Amino acid sequence: MTAHPTPPSPVALSPPAPPPIILTPDITLQSPLSRRGHGPGLVLVVDHYAALENSASSLDPPPLQKWAEEGFAVAQIRVPGRVGEGGEFPLERAIEGLKGLGGFDGEGVGLVSYLSRIPFYVEEAASLSPFIKALISYGGKKFTSISASTTLTTPTPQLLHIAGPETPRRESISREKSEKDSGAVTSFRYVSAKRDSGWVLPADEDYDGKAANLAHTRSLAFLKPLLHGPYFDLEAVWDEHCRFEFVERDVQRTMATMVERPYVNHIPTMTGGIGKDRLTAFYTSHFIFSNPPDTALDLVSRTIGIDRVID
Repeated sequence: MTAHPTPPSPVALSPPAPPPIILTPDITLQSPLSRRGHGPGLVLVVDHYAALENSASSLDPPPLQKWAEEGFAVAQIRVPGRVGEGGEFPLERAIEGLKGLGGFDGEGVGLVSYLSRIPFYVEEAASLSPFIKALISYGGKKFTSISASTTLTTPTPQLLHIAGPETPRRESISREKSEKDSGAVTSFRYVSAKRDSGWVLPADEDYDGKAANLAHTRSLAFLKPLLHGPYFDLEAVWDEHCRFEFVERDVQRTMATMVERPYVNHIPTMTGGIGKDRLTAFYTSHFIFSNPPDTALDLVSRTIGIDRVID
């Protein structure tokens, strides 16, 4: 595969990203930020005072944007909510908002809690909702409901991300048995993450990037089979990116394959760019048009994961 220099495309090929929609002071909606533009639904539950702004020290976006970039239609709920805006936990209103969102497809949604401690009214609503098909807790606590144990024949699958080292404790045999019989619960522990903190939020002072990224990958692997997607042909996406970068040598088309805040570090140059402006400048002035005309890609091996391709 031989590369021949061509001038960059004069215009970017990506359509403008749909902005977030403020449904109420406590509910924010975001259409999928993938090129496909539609996908399954997610409800994010965050503390009213959580650090949800963009981080100056991390490229990882806040949860609303991050999940939308993964192809989900997202509704974010801050708790506790206002009584006049649907109560402390306006789950039904958030789901209705998702249904009215152009990018939402499907009936079932997943729910992701970023709360270190889940209030009973969140547990009850999430466990009893017929629309919730998957539950994830970054606070490490399982969703439980007295009502759900008698009304639901099949408990909702759960994924728990537990921060901090394990604390030895004694439990009765009856308690262990009741938890095992309560449904499909999968858990992972992150020893380096700080317990009862915002370790998964990029703008939080206790953010643990390595643990948060691993937890996110595991969350994707958990959610997609239960919500029937969104699935992307990552090989095709990566091959398209490489074609634009190394064969057609088109900066704008290369950039159009990336997320809003991309990061690239090229091994041959030991540098790259952070963010669209700097990375565009790097590709234009220092990489794409600086490669020799006979530059070729020779694939040796390839490993494909739920959210990455490793060549």
